[in-house]
Order: sequence, then structure tokens, then C-alpha cells
Amino acid sequence: MTDRWIPVPHKEGVTIIIPTLNGGDVFAECLKKIRAQNFHGKIQLLVVDSGSTDDTLRYAEQAGAQVINIPPSDFHHARTRNFALSHAFYEHVVFMVQDALPVSEKWLSGLKKAITSNPVEAVHVQQRPHDDADAYAGAEMELIAEAWGNQPRIQNISSLQQFMELPYDEAYMTIRLDNVCAVYKTESLVKRPFPNLEFAEDLAWGYDTILSGGSILYRPDISVKHSHNRPPEYRMKREIVNSIVLAKIINRVREDLSYISLMDLILLSAHFQDYTRSFFYCSIPPEASRVEKQQPFQNIVDSVFERYSIKNQLKRLLAVGFRKRKEIADLRLAGVLNNMKAHMKYEFSLIKDRKVTLSTEQTGSIVNIIAARILGRLYGETYAGKMLNNSLDHDFENFIRPFRGGV
Repeated sequence: MTDRWIPVPHKEGVTIIIPTLNGGDVFAECLKKIRAQNFHGKIQLLVVDSGSTDDTLRYAEQAGAQVINIPPSDFHHARTRNFALSHAFYEHVVFMVQDALPVSEKWLSGLKKAITSNPVEAVHVQQRPHDDADAYAGAEMELIAEAWGNQPRIQNISSLQQFMELPYDEAYMTIRLDNVCAVYKTESLVKRPFPNLEFAEDLAWGYDTILSGGSILYRPDISVKHSHNRPPEYRMKREIVNSIVLAKIINRVREDLSYISLMDLILLSAHFQDYTRSFFYCSIPPEASRVEKQQPFQNIVDSVFERYSIKNQLKRLLAVGFRKRKEIADLRLAGVLNNMKAHMKYEFSLIKDRKVTLSTEQTGSIVNIIAARILGRLYGETYAGKMLNNSLDHDFENFIRPFRGGV
């Protein structure tokens, strides 16, 4: 597979590109929504499959898609999309994922109008939770949509200096672009293919485009349903990879934690383990039965420790003691732990404030997801800070490696 091609003129119309792997019934629903579009232009539906063993290929062929098969080992978020682009016929291309469901029959015509009537290189859209989203996933997608607001937003910047002076979260929002569902000018992607990153190829393209003087448009009035009921282990890995890849893209971190040593990280994790457990028991619904309140809590941090090497298990015992946790004397580390606790309270309150009625089981699941994300950000930001100031050592690389795969 190669992502190099000779640019050719593209005809009027829209190419829809969907990478797939065992898309299942939700992919069939995605194709059904695409075929139901009230769109009067020409459409090319292109599916790039990396080894599906379910009915994905049958669904794609029944929908009239052009199917390109690649070996599973060849899939790469950036290179595969660049390769697929070389097969695009039309002047505009929609990249979407196999489990994104257009909400309206005017979804495609809305994307086409948005990209043609505005001086922008790409348009991304609002994401709503799937109907089967769990309490956390549903609240997560709703909160993201609320953060972006209900008005269209043009994303651009005048200079690299201005970008670097932006607060971290504002800088992130400035370059954010999401291939869950986005439409591009095909010529823009031909001139500037997705950067060769293992993850967040869309963000990296947004960064390059905006720093080159281009603009991106967010349209909340165009939407797809998309969410994932991910386990805590995946959430932690995702936060780690997010932190590392975003640091590579924008050459900065939210908070420089490069001063945290491996032993410090293990100590912080152990203290956070204790806090997560106590937070859960304090958050159990008042109406829960006595039996429920006495059930042991399956703490996500326990499973994190299980992934430590034997060497790091011994460091953990040394850091926290066999019977009693040592207090954190270093003021900076104590501040980090306090911030982690504050984030736990804040994120849990965001779920509760949505008037969601939670069972004891749901409470435990949400506490673990939040804890996993907080711990993932700690690990990822520490790694990214060391990466940027060239202080990564072999031990820290080995420590993080088991938590980076499978995203």
C-alpha cells in the first residue's frame, strides 16, 4: 500500500470514504442512512477493509460500495486514508467511521453546502451519543457538544506565535478536526496529505492547515450519532496516546510534569488507588441496599498495577510500604494528587448534574472510567513532558509501553 499518487482533476460530486473492520450491524445501519440521503449530486462510496470476518463486505457490496481490501497489518490511520484518497473521483471527500450514523437525510447535502459556501478547507460536525450509549458515554458526547456551542465556528490563526500564546485548551479547540465525520476539499488533501502519525491524523492535518493560513469550519447543525461504551482500560490507554500524540503535533503539553520520576508516578498511583476506592463508597446511591454497599469495589487502579513489571511491582512496594501508605512530602507531587482528586469530583459531578439515576454498578463503572482517564492523563502528560525536553530514559519508556497498545 502506498499513499503516493499523481494528482488528477476531480469531477463534481462527493466521495465518501469509510475504513472498516468487522463493522457489524451498526455499519449496515450507517450504509442505510447514507443511501437514504436527499442528495442530488453524484456519490462515490469507497470502503477500505482491513480483514473483516463478519458481514461487513457483504453489507458494503449490497450498498454499491467500491471495496478495497488491505491486509490487517497494513492499516494505519493516516496512510490508509491517504491511500483511499488516491481512488477518489470527486472534488469533495467525506471521511467517516463505520459506526457514525447520519442523523438527517440532509446530512450529505448539508456537508456539501458547508464546504462549498465557506472559505474553508474542511468541515467537521457535531457528534451525538448512540441510542445504546451508557451513562458515561452519553454524558461525554453531550458535554463535548455543549462545549463547542450551537453556533458555527470558524477555526483559524494568524501566526504560530499567536497559536503558542493561546491557553492549551483553546489551542486544542483551534486545530480540532475529527474524521468521525468531516468533509474536505479533495485538492487540499492531495496537496497536504494526512501527516504520517499512528493516531490523530485529523488533528495533525488541522494543525498544518491552520498554521499555513487555512481555515476549518465546525457545524453543530449537521450531526452524526457516534459514541463508544469503552471499558476503563481502553480509556486509560486512549488518554496516554492522546497526550503523547498531541504533544508531538503542537510541541507543548497542558502541564509540564517532566519532573515526575518513575518512583513518583508509582507513588501517586498508589495514593490515587486509595482515593478512588473511598470516592466510590462515598458515591454509592443512598437507596442502595446494605448488600450492595458491602460489595467489594473492583478498582481499575488494581488492574493497572497488575500490568506493572516485576521490577516496578517491587518499586511500588518500596514506594508505599507493605502496610501503610507514606504521605507525599513533596509539595509539587501533593499538588498533582490534589488536582487528580479535584478532577474526580468535578467529572463525576458533571454526570450527576445531568439528572442521571445511577445504580451502584453504574456508579462503580463511572468512577473507574474517570479514574482511568485521570491516571492516563497523568502517565501521558508525564511521558510527553519528558519527550519534549529530551529526558526520557529506558526505564520510563518500558514502564509506559504496555499501556500504549490497542488504541
